[in-house]
Amino acid sequence: MKEPIRLGILGCGVITQRTMQALLALLEEFDGRIVGTCDPNDANVAAIEGMAAGHAPQRFADLEAMASAANTIVVATPIRMHFEHVQAALNADCHVYTHKTLAATAAECLELGGLAGRGKQKLVCSPGQLLLPAYRRALAIIESGELGEIVSVDAAAEASPHRYEVERADENPTAGQPYSWEWYHRQDRGGGPVDDMFVYPLAFLVPAFGRASAAAVNSRLIEAVIEWRGRTIEADAPDVYSGYMQFGSVISTVRTSFSSNTSRVAWGAIAIRGSRACLEIDKRNDLEYRLYVTPNGKGPRVEECNVFDPADAARFGRAECHVIRDMRELFEAIRDDRAVEVATPENAAAVADAISLLKKSAAAGGNLITA
Repeated sequence: MKEPIRLGILGCGVITQRTMQALLALLEEFDGRIVGTCDPNDANVAAIEGMAAGHAPQRFADLEAMASAANTIVVATPIRMHFEHVQAALNADCHVYTHKTLAATAAECLELGGLAGRGKQKLVCSPGQLLLPAYRRALAIIESGELGEIVSVDAAAEASPHRYEVERADENPTAGQPYSWEWYHRQDRGGGPVDDMFVYPLAFLVPAFGRASAAAVNSRLIEAVIEWRGRTIEADAPDVYSGYMQFGSVISTVRTSFSSNTSRVAWGAIAIRGSRACLEIDKRNDLEYRLYVTPNGKGPRVEECNVFDPADAARFGRAECHVIRDMRELFEAIRDDRAVEVATPENAAAVADAISLLKKSAAAGGNLITA
């Protein structure tokens, strides 16, 4: 790395605040510092300034001004703003980490990848599921043939709407006043459970089994008008999606919703049934994962696959561990001047195609749509 990381943060809301402790530890590891923040919510910016006081970040009015002081940008804005913000950061000769998803279409993802390639910037696109030990190990088990022929897959990502989360609640003093959760329910902002949650299973299913080739998925909008603590929003993003998708030759269930939290079925659970054994990926929390491999006629073999080892977990904490793992990929690629692995625009494009296919089927009333 020719120069230390000078990081600018675009979007200082709850996801940035939840990962700030870990980000500061990661920057220390790479001799980097936060040089700037940019967010229209003054309370959000003040929260980050307090957490990163030792870095003395400057507050900027816009991305272009911040990019003049930074060489690396974190994009943590609403989903449908990612394309324009990543594009602007790359045009300013900055490396970029963006939260999911990179863009609304595969064409936009590839356009950004081409822009990064021409400028020789590093672009890491969350979620890089195969950067996580659990998913790397799961893929290795599949490729080893231990499961036999893959028969079917179950994939789910369901949770209560973000306004119910303590970290994102209006009364949370570090979340800004008030926390703006409304965009999660607007299609034009990239809201809804597919872009927000089911993108994580998709980021594993696509590289594991192949690009999405067919979808038959229903959707429903349960709460068209949401009343919450004196605030009203007219929602148009469906709350619930359920059905089937095909990846290569493998059929997977699709289940994702803003509904209620489960007590036993893990968020982001994936079960892969083979002719000889079943593999279950159990996300117990942001840090801890378990794999259960159950051969026919036998009990399960349990493998612990945590995101970080105990030393790193002590430094980074337990919140949003996948984000920090993705950011580490960016910082390592910058330092070592190597290509980004896994969390690439090409993989993001394949996931964007899967999301588009899923939503086309839902818009068609659950009819089968093929790629």
